[in-house]
Amino acid sequence: MEDVYAIELEEITELSTSVSVDKALLKALEAMYTINYSARTVNRLYLLLISEKFTSLSIIYRVVKSVYYASVLTPGMSLAARCERISKHDLTSINVARPRVNLNEPDAEISVFVRFNKVLIGVNTTGKSLHREKSGCIHPIALKTVLAVATLRLCEYRGELLLNPLCDESKILSEAAHMARKYPVVLLKRNYYFTKLPLHDLLTESATR
Repeated sequence: MEDVYAIELEEITELSTSVSVDKALLKALEAMYTINYSARTVNRLYLLLISEKFTSLSIIYRVVKSVYYASVLTPGMSLAARCERISKHDLTSINVARPRVNLNEPDAEISVFVRFNKVLIGVNTTGKSLHREKSGCIHPIALKTVLAVATLRLCEYRGELLLNPLCDESKILSEAAHMARKYPVVLLKRNYYFTKLPLHDLLTESATR
């Protein structure tokens, strides 16, 4: 589905964006608001702070220390550090995700993505996943809302009469209704993390909305 996600982001922003599963990494600050308010296939959007190759845990630490965090962190903000790995490494996610101050309701969430021989560091601008905020309760085997939207996009759904033979929990039908009526995502999600960041621009946010 990554190609579907990438196509939607290019349609919204006209930018080429790195997408992995249902997450996106973005360098352009001005597009942060547009994607968070409009994208239906992305659970979380991260503002990319740095991307470097690595060969050991010590190099990852060096990369983390080299980042200029003033645009996303200020004194007194609570912080959560998280790590996600793709491919096999000698290090663990716990080795990378330090320090951890407030994992439940942090003011800022820094994520480290270890992908093969590359480390990417970004700040979570979305907050809790779009899927969780739209769904309310989460069933262990429920179809994610972003996957339902991606399925509809693959079928080139344009608002016509729709039959869902899967008889699931109606995620596909409800997302089709949102797409057909063109409900903006911002109406379905309220708590964005970027509002707590020093780089947040109220004027840009108002213009985007």
